[in-house]
Amino acid sequence: LDFTFDYETISMESGEDFWVQYSSNGGSSWTTIGDYNSGVEFNNNTKYTPTITIDTGSYTFATNSQFRIRCDASNNGDDVYIDNVVITGYAASAPEINIIGNATNISDGDTTPSTADDTDFGNVDVTAGSNANTFTIENLGTADLILTDASPYVVISGTHAADFTLTANPSTPIAASGTTTFTITFNPSALGLRTASVSIANDDSDENPYNFNIQGTGTTTLPEINIQGNATDIADGDITPTTADDTDFGNVDVTAGTNVNTFTIQNQGSSLSLNLTGASPYVVISGAHAADFTVTAIPSNSIAAGGSTTFDITFNPSAIGLRTASISIANNDTDENPYNFNIQGTGFIPPPCGTTTIHTADFETGLDGWTDGGGDAARVNNASRSYSNSWSLEIRNNDTSGNTSSFLSPLFDLSSYDKVDFKFFFTAYNHENSDNFFIEYSSDSGSTWTTVNDYVAGDISSKNGDYESTNSIIFYCKTAALLDTVHSFPAGTVSQFRVRSDASDTTDLVYIDNITINGVSYCTPTEGPGGITSDLNLWLKADHIDGVSVAADGSSVTSWYDSGKGNNAEPTTSTRAPVFKNNPTDNFNFNPVVYFDNENSTSNGDMTYLLSDRDVLQGSAGFNSNDMFVVIIPDRSVTSSMIPLDTFTGHD
Repeated sequence: LDFTFDYETISMESGEDFWVQYSSNGGSSWTTIGDYNSGVEFNNNTKYTPTITIDTGSYTFATNSQFRIRCDASNNGDDVYIDNVVITGYAASAPEINIIGNATNISDGDTTPSTADDTDFGNVDVTAGSNANTFTIENLGTADLILTDASPYVVISGTHAADFTLTANPSTPIAASGTTTFTITFNPSALGLRTASVSIANDDSDENPYNFNIQGTGTTTLPEINIQGNATDIADGDITPTTADDTDFGNVDVTAGTNVNTFTIQNQGSSLSLNLTGASPYVVISGAHAADFTVTAIPSNSIAAGGSTTFDITFNPSAIGLRTASISIANNDTDENPYNFNIQGTGFIPPPCGTTTIHTADFETGLDGWTDGGGDAARVNNASRSYSNSWSLEIRNNDTSGNTSSFLSPLFDLSSYDKVDFKFFFTAYNHENSDNFFIEYSSDSGSTWTTVNDYVAGDISSKNGDYESTNSIIFYCKTAALLDTVHSFPAGTVSQFRVRSDASDTTDLVYIDNITINGVSYCTPTEGPGGITSDLNLWLKADHIDGVSVAADGSSVTSWYDSGKGNNAEPTTSTRAPVFKNNPTDNFNFNPVVYFDNENSTSNGDMTYLLSDRDVLQGSAGFNSNDMFVVIIPDRSVTSSMIPLDTFTGHD
């Protein structure tokens, strides 16, 4: 800083003086930067214009810096007159980097390469071409600019960094207002867009390092083959079929299904035609199950530069399981002849079976076809007694001879099913031990009734109840399963369900909600464990989680397909779904698993609760008193002090 001022004195005696002082802390303390003595620096009645210079080498410059002029005379007649104070600041010397390409500034952090500033190297032939662009580093500052990385000072990184080479190095330091240059040569190793980033470390205070992106495009005048499936490149020599590029044809019904995938042959060359040199149909399919794959649309055998043609392969599996083959296309590309890749698909036989939803009811807009039997049955609006939303069915008391305490379903034709599942949610209020309610079935339009399930209040942990005898609102989910070997499913709309209370008082209440009735047609297994298919009631295979193949690692298991009769295992609610694991850490003997995450130290002993801290899958049939084999590994030591650690349980 320069502190310049005019002054003149009157009657200042010898030895009297005045000071110019500086403070860097708002006047809390002062330092003298100029001392002016009578008879030495000045004489009276004479004008002077001194300049005092201070710099950051000796003084601190702060945001609350201050100056003062202080007189040190002996009486009031000794005067100093001050005028025209000028304080001039000078910026410190510093370097300032700038980089130029093609006489155009390249901004620090530029991510949009352009031919205008030579950051886009343009099209270069991969077989015999290269392009060298020269860049200039300017120092626009007032001090030397130093490139601080080790020689060659310019670092090239990124996806295709190997395609860009520093072929002339810059020098360092770069004097103020000086320049230096460096050259980058682009020599593409492959066709298409090639990208990289340039970084130059330096001592510019706000542009270190100086970064910008570069790119170029590899081209060729020779024919250059590329094949795509599902708009995705398929590498020559690819041996890992995937649905992403249509080389995996997925699951196809052996009895009546096919799948056609279309592939595109591209000529990425810029001059000469790509010729398919084999005999028509130009695409050769070989391998273990080549007969299951057929070329059903033939490509053109000559593809102009920049052009393309397509061909279709149809997968028609002749047997169940994984079916594999290889594709080979002879052509005049010098380094990809023939062009090879593997394909695959899976044949399966969908069972002549399955689950059909016959009826659902949530009672939010009405009775959904149900009818109340009398004064002890009503549709009620009470959100705390409804499993979802606000409405549910309330039944109370008992009526052993009529329908007063009952709700009756619509009539159904169940004749085409082997099993019918009646699933519902409920809560009970004010039920004492032994109070109960029934799910009943009639095959004659309600003339006679058979009990399917009797649900009894009690102490579940003591195994003397199906639900707790308590006034606390606890929701349960139950499924009453009807087998055609036990119950009659006659033709015609004559089958009906009844929910009937058998409590002891009008204050003993049961609330029914979210009823789902499913009909199940049994499968006839064509394969089984160890080749055994006879009397195969249940076969849950983790590697056939959906009946055909595996699921994604970490995905929720919302249904585990039964490869036996079709008694699929499902979570009661989505929050209770276990997780599918298919990775080296969790697999059993290289096979995927279903992982149940349950905390035995906190989970309630009542396995019927609808709690989110327990993973559960359940089916309504298929497991009786017959032999059962399961592979399971607990992830902790099992002790006798733990609450029940049920892994596979039956229910009478």
